[in-house]
Amino acid sequence: MKTSYLSLLVFLLVGCGYSNSTDIHVKSRDNVIKVRDKVVEVLTEEPFISTYSDVQLLNDHLIIKDWKGYDYLIHVFKKNTFEHVKSTGTTGQGPDEIANIGNIFLDEKKNNFYVVDQGKLQLLSYNLDSLLSMDDYNFTTKMRITKKAYPSGCYYITDTFSIAKQLSFAENGGAIESCGRWNMITGEFKKGYIHPTQSTQAINTHSTHFDASEKQGIYVMCSRFFDVMTICNLDGTLKCNVYGPNWEDNKTDKMHYNMDVCIGGDKIYALYAGVHNDSPDRYPTQMLVYDTNGNYLKTLDIGYHILNFCYDEDNHRLILHADDDIQFGYLDLEGIV
Repeated sequence: MKTSYLSLLVFLLVGCGYSNSTDIHVKSRDNVIKVRDKVVEVLTEEPFISTYSDVQLLNDHLIIKDWKGYDYLIHVFKKNTFEHVKSTGTTGQGPDEIANIGNIFLDEKKNNFYVVDQGKLQLLSYNLDSLLSMDDYNFTTKMRITKKAYPSGCYYITDTFSIAKQLSFAENGGAIESCGRWNMITGEFKKGYIHPTQSTQAINTHSTHFDASEKQGIYVMCSRFFDVMTICNLDGTLKCNVYGPNWEDNKTDKMHYNMDVCIGGDKIYALYAGVHNDSPDRYPTQMLVYDTNGNYLKTLDIGYHILNFCYDEDNHRLILHADDDIQFGYLDLEGIV
């Protein structure tokens, strides 16, 4: 009888330990470093770029997508000098136009970038070298995408194995966001781990922010409506869920927690607001820094309302897109992170 009780106790302890082994609860994030005075403003001249834009790096160039662009939707700059070198992509239904621009995916090995046209349901392919050297260069069509489920974000590795965030639209008009392995050739999408808050009901689109790293072997999802970050291995298995001090498991559209996230080197950089949707600070001024195991390290108090950003590995800095006194700038991380 004693042996049976002991076996049961061991089973329960092991079981509890296993169920919680992937949970990290951050009780406080009070290691705050003020860095506003270290942010350097850039890109203050033409071309005009609206607030509705994203920044990304492709090898030696900075690519800015402006989905409200008046003349062009895509602008290319030299990443070291921020000199404007080319703009491309006009809005329209013509064969050489983009009907409704979606996200841009980067292929560093081929120096290509791929653009989702949500209007024509196509994935467009640009070669950056050809774009910069040819006056009459235009995109080619890489693949067709479906209306019911299409990639809203992608970390490109190869045509047959990339990590993507997919939107699956429900009949009631809602959508489920999930991350997993995507084969561009066959169109096959294999869902990885989905946090329970994402799988219980259809939700608003763009409820998560996502990035991946082949070098680190992980991808990351940050929730907009919950104080939680999920880290998965590239095969889709859960590595850990990181719960912040404001974690609660009931969904609320009234709170705005996380925005853009980026894996830079061996760190994870995640914008964090944690305020009401109506607050002027719903666009965050703070960035949380974690290691790739989900351990909180520090908070960068940037002092500007940041919309999105990217990590420049060669220069160990963050390139920032803000809705504030500056629109674009960079933060040198040397001596800070």
